Amino acid sequence: MITDPLSAITAMVLAAAICQWLGARFGIPSVVPLLAAGVAMSAVLDPDEIFGDLLFTAVGLGVAVLLFEGGTTLHWQNLTTGRDTVIRLVTIGAAITWAIGAAASWWLLDIDGSHALLIGAILIVSGPTVVIPLLRTARPSEPTRSILRWEGIVIDPVGAGLAIIVLDAIIEDRSVGRVALRVLTTFGSGLLIGGVVGLTVIGALRHRVIENRLEVSVTLAAVVVAYGAANTVRPEAGLVAVTVLGMVFANQRRAAAAHIAEFNEHLGAAILGVLFIVLGARVNLDAITANLTASAAITVVLVGLARPAAVFAATFRGDLGWPDRAFLMALAPRGVVAAAVASLFAIELEHNNIDPGPLVPVVFTVVVATVTLAGLTAGIVARKLQVARPDPKTVAMIGGGRFAIELAERLSDLGIVSLHVGLDDTDAAEASRRGQLVYQGRLDTEEFLDTVTASGVGT
Repeated sequence: MITDPLSAITAMVLAAAICQWLGARFGIPSVVPLLAAGVAMSAVLDPDEIFGDLLFTAVGLGVAVLLFEGGTTLHWQNLTTGRDTVIRLVTIGAAITWAIGAAASWWLLDIDGSHALLIGAILIVSGPTVVIPLLRTARPSEPTRSILRWEGIVIDPVGAGLAIIVLDAIIEDRSVGRVALRVLTTFGSGLLIGGVVGLTVIGALRHRVIENRLEVSVTLAAVVVAYGAANTVRPEAGLVAVTVLGMVFANQRRAAAAHIAEFNEHLGAAILGVLFIVLGARVNLDAITANLTASAAITVVLVGLARPAAVFAATFRGDLGWPDRAFLMALAPRGVVAAAVASLFAIELEHNNIDPGPLVPVVFTVVVATVTLAGLTAGIVARKLQVARPDPKTVAMIGGGRFAIELAERLSDLGIVSLHVGLDDTDAAEASRRGQLVYQGRLDTEEFLDTVTASGVGT
């Protein structure tokens, strides 16, 4: 057994890097090998024993960085045709998923109604930890891509906040008024703190108060401050705060923040790998086995009934075509936030002398099953339904002048499209005259990213 914290961190980081490399090398979502490696490491690694109470603090901060990174990709203008769908998915759809998940848990696990409602609330959560890697693999077209990205990020604080309310009801009786007040303070404090911190940092960036070399570190500090301050007001309000913070960065035009988002994307990839290793290593295989049949049945109900029903209700009389609706129905993974919240709540119940029952093993099994299923089928389903974007084959050329223009001519003869970036006005005019694609705007803007995506740049 590994007992030294440094050795444990080394092993987890190395395993995470290898699994992510394997995923990229063989074209499969990295969450699949990551979960497998985590389960395999559970024989020699016990994160709870090694890190103690700090483990869940670290997991919470890791999830906060991931939600902030996900929030920086949530551009409101990208949802011109999917905005109402997202709102309905995280409200009506979440309520449908909660009801069906709770009913299935109550019937299949033989537990009381309050514990079934808790499991159902936790299993609402999807999260960017699994949705974003799946989107990179499946490559669905817009607006389906943005709808899934928005839902996967926004649903985390919704599901976690709902689960907190149910947990409070289990631990101590509360009136309807106090429950409503807790909902308002949880989401209200998250929205307020995330917005205030975001506007403060953006103001500092705009007026050059922060040196260029310190912009990323100050932004990361802002993520930690927003998460910690909101959680001090209400548990899990920090999830709302960091999501709002990321969205503020994404939807403002006062300060250049593309490089900050890019750094956090790389940091998020590293954190994601370690989080899934930790999740897998915390598995109690005996408890998993004892509840395997019921957990598998709950997974079938969530994937085969709850998700289609939620998507149907959210897209009823909407603008989406049936292929896009079918793809939304087919993608129903649960992520690391669900497993982390289940573990935290189990400890809270034990501290109050309440048996958590099968909460943790059931949630973990559903996470593993839905992630594996989505990871293996998302790309295939997207191609079968013809909602996947074609593989990027355009070549982007940075500078190069006349040489780049002539090279683009030869590539065109081979059926390969080119996009010129950074040509001077004279060369850009010549490239355009020859029918070649040219971009002459700023590189640190959404316009450039949209041009690259629309052009299908792969090299």
